[in-house]
Amino acid sequence: MLNELEVLKIAEGIEKEGERFYTQAMENEKNPQIKEIFKMLAQEEKMHFELFKKMYEEAKEETKQNDDYIFDELTSAYLEAISLTAVFNTNGITNSKIRQVVDTKDALLIGIQAEKDAMLFYTKIYENAKTETTKKYLKKLIQEENDHLEKLINIYRQL
Repeated sequence: MLNELEVLKIAEGIEKEGERFYTQAMENEKNPQIKEIFKMLAQEEKMHFELFKKMYEEAKEETKQNDDYIFDELTSAYLEAISLTAVFNTNGITNSKIRQVVDTKDALLIGIQAEKDAMLFYTKIYENAKTETTKKYLKKLIQEENDHLEKLINIYRQL
C-alpha cells in the first residue's frame, strides 16, 4: 500500500500533468472563450500542485520519514507512471475529448470529469490505506478536489 508521501507525490504528478494538459489544450484552441477556460483550468492545476507540494513537506515533517527512496529511479518511475494515467490519460480518452470541444461548457465538462476522476482515485486509495496519517492526507486531497469540482460546476451553471 502507498504511504502518505507516495500518495502526495502522485497527487503532485497528477496536478503537473493536468497543468500540462490544459496548457496544451489552451495553446491549440482557436476560440478565445474556450482558450480562457483552459487557461483557468491550467492555473487551478498549478495552484493545486503548489498546495500538494506544501502538504508533502508537512507530511514529511510530521512523520519524520526519510523520503530518499521516493527519488530513486525505480520508485520515481513507478509513481510517475501512476500520475500520468490516473486522471489525465493524455494518450487516450482525455486527449480525444479535447478534439470534441465546441464551446465553453464542453471545456468545463472535461475539468469536471477530471475532478471526479481524481476524487474516485483518491477515495479508492483511502479505502485501502493502512495508517491514519495516510488517511488524513487523503481526506485533504479529496476535499481539495471536491472544492474544485464545486467551483467548476458553479461556473458551468452560470453559462
